[in-house]
Amino acid sequence: MNDSDRPPVGPVGPGERVDRVITPPDSPGTPGLSGMARQRDVPRPHSPSPVIRFLDRLGGPVIVTLAVLLIALVGGLDYATGSEMAFSAFYLLPIALVAWSVGRSFGLAFAMIGALVWLTADLSAGHVYSRTWVPYWNSGIRLLVFIVVAVTVSGMRRLWLSEHKLARTDQLTGAQNGRAFYDLVELEMSRALRYERPFTLAYLDVDDFKAVNDAGGHNEGDRLLRRIVHTIRSNIRSMDAIARLGGDEFAILLPETGPGAADVALRKIQHRLLEMTRSEAQPVGFSIGAIVCVGPPESADRLIGIADQLMYEVKRGGKNGLRIETLDDNFTIEAILQRG
Repeated sequence: MNDSDRPPVGPVGPGERVDRVITPPDSPGTPGLSGMARQRDVPRPHSPSPVIRFLDRLGGPVIVTLAVLLIALVGGLDYATGSEMAFSAFYLLPIALVAWSVGRSFGLAFAMIGALVWLTADLSAGHVYSRTWVPYWNSGIRLLVFIVVAVTVSGMRRLWLSEHKLARTDQLTGAQNGRAFYDLVELEMSRALRYERPFTLAYLDVDDFKAVNDAGGHNEGDRLLRRIVHTIRSNIRSMDAIARLGGDEFAILLPETGPGAADVALRKIQHRLLEMTRSEAQPVGFSIGAIVCVGPPESADRLIGIADQLMYEVKRGGKNGLRIETLDDNFTIEAILQRG
């Protein structure tokens, strides 16, 4: 975020918390919730198809068990109907399911199982061939087809996972992008509502980042952004998340984190970031606004918006500070914005 449009204010000490620096949410020159245009350019999350989500929810063990039952069913039907009806194509479904959900190795194993079951059903049904080797030849051809299907489907899965990851990752820093972050926030909102557990969402902006680009060029600015993500990741838990939402704007999601723990965690992050930038003689600071959700949250858009608004007010109060507010049953977003 460029700071040229910010009003001149006095400095705030490193890590100092800016508390209750309130400006009316839609006053002139202040981007209130209805005026935060930069939030609107964050891509809305696109979830996988219902079929993929269903298979992912089932999990590998359930898929394998289901595939075994399907092959047994198809083999039974193949035996019962003899040579009058062909069931070869139906073996492809369990093979494809396993190859997609569990991987190539299991897909190949089920391809061999499918070919063996077909051969056993065919021989047991008493089908007479002109040559004794014909059923084994046919079984080999079917095995080849099953293997091709298993390899193709597992390859499609790997390609889909790779593209899915790229679509949800910021290519410059390796952090999650806005699409992935919205997914995580909405998931955490559902989890927090179900289990009545708090979580914290923070919005971080790099103060005076333009000076880095002006002095060292965009390559130096890009390097600093990568260092920022690395520093934040080194100081959060594996269950936490960091996303880049704009040029020099980041969001942090801290599950299972109430007001006290959020204050400690975010002060630590800010302190480590300042240590890193000072060691590299970078003329930047870090303004952080955070919202702790104790009660039912309203929406991902609103939460990210209010955290952005709190961060903006930190910058108006002097930059390089931290402000945390709590949203609960008795204290709404509007009350947070309006109180002084």
